[in-house]
Amino acid sequence: MDRPWAYGDGLDAYLGYAVYHDLIVDIYHMNYLGCPEVNSSIFGRLPILRKLDLRIYSEPYDPDDEPEADISDLFAACPALQEVFIHGSRYGEDIPVIADIPWSQLLRYSASNHWPNHVRVLTSAVNLVDCVLQLIQPERGPAPGSPIVLLPQLRRLSTSTAAVLDYLETPVLQELYCCDHSSSLRSYLRRVPDLRRLFVAGTQSAADIGLLLHAAPTITNIFLYVPMPFAPDLLALLERPTPPTDNQPAMLPALDTLSLCFIPLNLHSRNLGDPLDQDRLMRTVEARLQRSGLRSLRLHATKFVPSAATLERMEALRAQGMQIVLYQRSDSLYSEMVSPDFQLYSDQFYHYEMGIFGFIN
Repeated sequence: MDRPWAYGDGLDAYLGYAVYHDLIVDIYHMNYLGCPEVNSSIFGRLPILRKLDLRIYSEPYDPDDEPEADISDLFAACPALQEVFIHGSRYGEDIPVIADIPWSQLLRYSASNHWPNHVRVLTSAVNLVDCVLQLIQPERGPAPGSPIVLLPQLRRLSTSTAAVLDYLETPVLQELYCCDHSSSLRSYLRRVPDLRRLFVAGTQSAADIGLLLHAAPTITNIFLYVPMPFAPDLLALLERPTPPTDNQPAMLPALDTLSLCFIPLNLHSRNLGDPLDQDRLMRTVEARLQRSGLRSLRLHATKFVPSAATLERMEALRAQGMQIVLYQRSDSLYSEMVSPDFQLYSDQFYHYEMGIFGFIN
């Protein structure tokens, strides 16, 4: 059976599956939500709705107004709803959306919003298992003294900024995807005792790397975007980690899967630093195989061409059961290692390499 569409002059709604348990709503003009055709074709399905994907495109008459889409009462009566994805935009820019939804029953929540609007949701959404937080205008993020939000069931979290982590308590979190790196991230990692999978971009200094790796001793799967000039420091730390102390745990003692993207320091410089030290790379991987039982390496490095000696050592590791995959494009590695539902990081380095060098390594 074909999936039916509901059309309005300013709204398209897509009712998923034959039993209409999924609903995708594209709202182009808020005033069309009062149309009888819309109410009958969409809102009559709310009692059985399980998944809502709501996309609002607002175009206020006054371009100086700060838009905010308020749909407070539209989806309040959804007794079966478990997954909500909300995104509002105006002229290509994200805008906040206010909605009244039965948050306490949700298992998955993904939205772009101001932090206070996220908090309004999260304080009620105590049963969330998956959460994706895109922060609109990060400079207007959590203010000092903002309330701490407890999410006791959360297993997977993706956030566009580490700044929000100071205000989240997630005692059973297992996966974290974070688009930048700060002291807030390191502090948060120490409060997550069961974390297994970590993605981090936005490393700003070599010193950050060591602090980060020591903050997450339970990690088995780590994926890092690292500027090329910091590669020697990272590989040295992984090859010969400092011994654990009372104040500093061992560095990734259970690491099973290592994914590394070595990228330019910024998008505006042709200086990539020294080429990746292939001998050090292989020494690191070999040491990690012996130390923590590393079973998988996934690697992208700008302008990286493995030598014959490197390829030979990789084949020897593969013969021992290790999986080694080399990627020509950084975005290919990202797409494979981070599920689409959790992808917030904007990987611009593939386009950078094409523009600056005219080819991909």
